[in-house]
Amino acid sequence: MWNEMLKNILCSSVVLLIFTSSAFAVTRAGTSIESSATLSFGGHMVTSEAVYTTVSQVYGLTVSPTYETANIPGGELFYFSRTLLNIGNGTTRISLEALASPEGWTSYLILDDNRDEVHQESERTVVPKSILLAEDADYKFFLTLDAPDSAVIGSLGYGTVICSTEFFDGSEYVGGNGILYGGDDRVSASCCLSIESLGSARIWRNDSIGKAYITWGGGPADVYRRTTFGITFEGGAASLEASYVTSPWTCEGISTKDGNNRYYRVALTGTTSFTANILGKFDIPVVVGLNELSLPLIPFDASMVSVIGGQVTGANNSLSADRIWKYNPLVQANYDYAWLVGGVGPPYDGQWYTGNYPTTLSLEADEGFILQIRDGHPATYVTIVGKVSEVDRYKYIGLGKTFVGTCFPVEVPLGDKASFGDSNLWESGATGATNSLSADKVWSYNPAVQSKYDTAWLVNNVNPTYNGLWYTGNYPTTIKLKPGKAYWIQVLDTHSPFTWHYPRPY
Repeated sequence: MWNEMLKNILCSSVVLLIFTSSAFAVTRAGTSIESSATLSFGGHMVTSEAVYTTVSQVYGLTVSPTYETANIPGGELFYFSRTLLNIGNGTTRISLEALASPEGWTSYLILDDNRDEVHQESERTVVPKSILLAEDADYKFFLTLDAPDSAVIGSLGYGTVICSTEFFDGSEYVGGNGILYGGDDRVSASCCLSIESLGSARIWRNDSIGKAYITWGGGPADVYRRTTFGITFEGGAASLEASYVTSPWTCEGISTKDGNNRYYRVALTGTTSFTANILGKFDIPVVVGLNELSLPLIPFDASMVSVIGGQVTGANNSLSADRIWKYNPLVQANYDYAWLVGGVGPPYDGQWYTGNYPTTLSLEADEGFILQIRDGHPATYVTIVGKVSEVDRYKYIGLGKTFVGTCFPVEVPLGDKASFGDSNLWESGATGATNSLSADKVWSYNPAVQSKYDTAWLVNNVNPTYNGLWYTGNYPTTIKLKPGKAYWIQVLDTHSPFTWHYPRPY
């Protein structure tokens, strides 16, 4: 029959029609397309059997803008808005990675919650390592780039976001609308920062004169201060400590160990072009006996000599000297010790030793330590200097007891289920119960009654009103996370360890 048809085709006018179920739109992956051919000749029409084709998934991404630059003071964090678009024909999993260079610069990705491409103070959610994104959908986020505190004028830093689909096939197709889809399965966007002003500032103690001093990069500057904590410095005469001074500048009006807390920021003279980091001087009162402490500021140098130095009383032997106890989490209930040398003579006086050798122990933010003031030695203040943390803190909490500190110079409730401003321990993974014996706990040392602890336990599985609250005995706890104090977080062996996400409370 087909031979006869071919003969007629050669001698007749022929019309060939091909019908499909979709011709003018982007076709989603997995769609089954029906197609058939109809042959018309000599007044006859023959239609072939239907053929079904399943559309394969094609992957493709764009990220914009692809490059951007900005100028910032040293130590500052900058937010570059970016939009990721899935130009493939199906939902796909996309991995996102942030990179920074040179060494010392850091970069990460923050979700643009309200999609306005302008970073808000409340937008702090870190972008997950991978996301699912539908076809033609976009995803808005910020590529951040953070200059190191040590950055000097003229320094350059680079940040890059790399977005990749789950498959790298490089395929592409032209849709029924004439638009090319797919092709780029791995795309990137970059940003560049240059340091334009003073760099960052640093604060140090001079124990020999009992003063603090500040250093910075650049030339003459104005120094502003506050006696109460505030993350924002507006400048102005009311908070001007000194004008047109050069680095290093000694805070003549502020003594160490005087019980007063101060916060500083440095600006180019005659401007409010502040250095990014806020500096702090924080005095912690200590008593004779054991004091469980932590650092309310981030030290620029975590060595014992820098953090504590000669502010306590040394001796010519470890049994008579004030000393530091550092908890060893690898060996529960075990401590490492360092003692202050004094009365021996240079170059030993003022040094910290473990046994008969210079100590290798350090004091870091977010961890607890014990300062032991020996009987007969004076109760005093210990002055901590450093920078105010302007980011959330993260710390692993394992089974058993973990000795922690609060790195923020403000008091924070242990837990009131607030959306902002509490410890976030419950939300981070601490395990509660209907009674104190079965719940994770927080232990707070009471220096007024040596060897006594106040405890709080986490309530859960009671009802929504009480779940997530912390109780001492049968009443809501009054324990708060106070700057300068240390706390034990106890996770029962039958529970799960977790990473404590401690949000910045200001």
